[in-house]
Amino acid sequence: MDKDFHYYGTYVAACLAGYIKDKAQIIAHAAQYVDDSYGSNILNKGDHYIDFQPIPTCQNMWKIPTSTEEVKRSIWVPFHFLPGNYKSQELPNNNLPDPRYESRRIKYTGPREDKGWFSGWKCNSRGRWQFKLACLPQSPLVNRMVNNSIDIFKGMTNELHMAGIRMHVLADTGAHMYYAGTPAWHVNDVSGHVYDMTVSPKQRVPFGPGPTDEWYIPPGTGYESFNYLGHGRMGHIPDYPWLKYEYHPKWSKDPIVKDNPKEYLRTFREMVTALRCIREGRTYNVLDVDPLKEEYITAVDEILRFKHPFGLFQRDAIGKRCEKWKRAIVEGKLGPIEFPDDYDENVWLKSAKNARSLDEIKNTDYYKFNTAAIEHLGFVRAHLGDDEIPVTGEVI
Repeated sequence: MDKDFHYYGTYVAACLAGYIKDKAQIIAHAAQYVDDSYGSNILNKGDHYIDFQPIPTCQNMWKIPTSTEEVKRSIWVPFHFLPGNYKSQELPNNNLPDPRYESRRIKYTGPREDKGWFSGWKCNSRGRWQFKLACLPQSPLVNRMVNNSIDIFKGMTNELHMAGIRMHVLADTGAHMYYAGTPAWHVNDVSGHVYDMTVSPKQRVPFGPGPTDEWYIPPGTGYESFNYLGHGRMGHIPDYPWLKYEYHPKWSKDPIVKDNPKEYLRTFREMVTALRCIREGRTYNVLDVDPLKEEYITAVDEILRFKHPFGLFQRDAIGKRCEKWKRAIVEGKLGPIEFPDDYDENVWLKSAKNARSLDEIKNTDYYKFNTAAIEHLGFVRAHLGDDEIPVTGEVI
């Protein structure tokens, strides 16, 4: 997903959840800042009185090839591709371990071995572990994540910043479903063409370097090449709110259809409910969304289905989608919502650099966001570890 949904969509969701403008903006800013907190925006411990070492929550494209597998996973798994394709040990109300596992997971029907590159590849224990890291919406870990915000961070100074981080993660489970935040050929590669299903008959999506082509990452030179991280081989296709598309993932013997507008709308409703639960301090259930006025659902659906040509990403398609959200707010289509400030990715870092004491920097949004990011990483690591799905280190 992009700024249009992560900032404006989250802001609207927070307002509909009952937050006032100032608090809704902090949540929305934190949600978008997950995509902007690169290594270059990270202060080192001791700089400007900061008393801990912040961590990046995203990577620039030129940093990905040179970073270690552990660094890649510590960023992309917890913040952008929350794993869900595994059986959780969590005991829900009926006291049965993960009763929805068989119905919610994706089943591997892809290749069992490949004799390409060097020593070839087999779907061994490591391959099965990588497939478990596939991002899925409505997973037990999503439930745990939101309820952790309620149980642990309610009333904390970084409560809103943590809520924003987790709304980013929740939103990405819809956009990034079926992809994993680790380099894995058999999970993230694509076979054949990708088709635009919003037209009849369906048409091939143009990939390439041209101005009307979709940018994408070319094939790699190994089964765990950085080229096979997340949805890089699909380019920006999963992040287009309006697109319904057909593609053939390597993990499946058959093509599948991904309906972005439907998934994004479902995600938006989940966000409103999650934020209401966080604000009110009540238990969250990802399968039980709160009612939302039909006129708001219609307005959001209309925003999501705003269509632009392929290749327009380089010519500010995101900006055009942001304008759709802003216009809907101004016209009152989303209720009596105050107009938000424009997003500035540098404002939090600037305020931290202006701090003149530890007390001052502790009161900055930058400090609060980064403490929340570290806590979130620790939460994901711990809970995946409990389910025997380690994020870092070798898998035996």
